[in-house]
Amino acid sequence: MRNPGPLAGWQYSPSIGMARQSKLGAVTTFAEIAEELQRAAKPATSELSDKRAPPNVGARRPVFQVQVSELAADRFFNSRAGYRAMFCHSPEHGNAANQELIDLLIPLLLVSRVLRKLSDRTISWIEASLRAPAGKVWVCETRLQGFPWRDLRKEILYPPWIAATDEWLRTKVDMPHLEGKTRHRGDDRLPFWGVRAPTTEWLEVKGAWMQDGVPLPATKHRADQIRARGWT
Repeated sequence: MRNPGPLAGWQYSPSIGMARQSKLGAVTTFAEIAEELQRAAKPATSELSDKRAPPNVGARRPVFQVQVSELAADRFFNSRAGYRAMFCHSPEHGNAANQELIDLLIPLLLVSRVLRKLSDRTISWIEASLRAPAGKVWVCETRLQGFPWRDLRKEILYPPWIAATDEWLRTKVDMPHLEGKTRHRGDDRLPFWGVRAPTTEWLEVKGAWMQDGVPLPATKHRADQIRARGWT
């Protein structure tokens, strides 16, 4: 699939300083960003996650945390040529970018020191999970300072995301108190977070849920959530 380049209409608020904006704009294709991440990546941890809620209770998947440079992560998540921007071009471009990055990172993940907590899984099982359509990359939310955030900061001024945030605010009389509440996929605060441009050095790679040695299919809503609201 042809790389579409920087996303039109993606702007930053003045809170994102010009020096940072210049660094974000220095890359113009997702391929550049993916290769930068591959060079910077230092896989740190892995774990086996259990699915405890229906459907498919008992399914398992590998989860990796990957340390990169702050600049590489910034370009990955907040650049107008980055990961979220690719989903804004189209779900197909976003899913292609996701798979491209996973393919580049897999050799770094499948090394013995990283796989200690996955020792009861075969390499072929782990690789099948990672390469399945439901495998995904994201920022490591547990390492984002102050997340889940309770203050609204419009840092990425991409019109559809701003409109989604404004609509969310319009329909809420009071800001919800988020402290101590667990994230869940149906959370209606996604647009509240999608306009943020967080800095981090940590990404998370999750394989597809596996059941009876077979990867479960991907759901369609993830790409649509990122495209419409900037978060998933």
